Amino acid sequence: AVLTIDPAAAAALADWLHLGWRALDAVAAAASQPATVQLWPEHFDAATEMGSEELGQRASFGASPGDAGHLEPYLYVAAWSEIDRSNPYWNDRHFNGASLPYTALLEAEDQMRVALDFLLAGYRILHG
Repeated sequence: AVLTIDPAAAAALADWLHLGWRALDAVAAAASQPATVQLWPEHFDAATEMGSEELGQRASFGASPGDAGHLEPYLYVAAWSEIDRSNPYWNDRHFNGASLPYTALLEAEDQMRVALDFLLAGYRILHG
């Protein structure tokens, strides 16, 4: 079968993954026990894991192109342990964690700063 690819959609996806990958690399460089950032084929998201599992600090950090629960791309921090849902950071109801939608980044003057702030906030919360 012929696969038709919309060039504008492919470029938007590439830009999203590039931004996410750069932000994840920057956070991983400052984190404890980071795994390599990679593209996960089952979700098609760029993601890594960071923190100590033994201390309840490990989480997945990623950039997703969207899914059934999120109609637009989003950054996420998915904690491997229990989280305090009274903390407004932990805002996602589809998984055990937090998400930042693409529209929040589009509205930002410095998209990379907003992405880094979001990801680092999750890392800091998990590490006390």
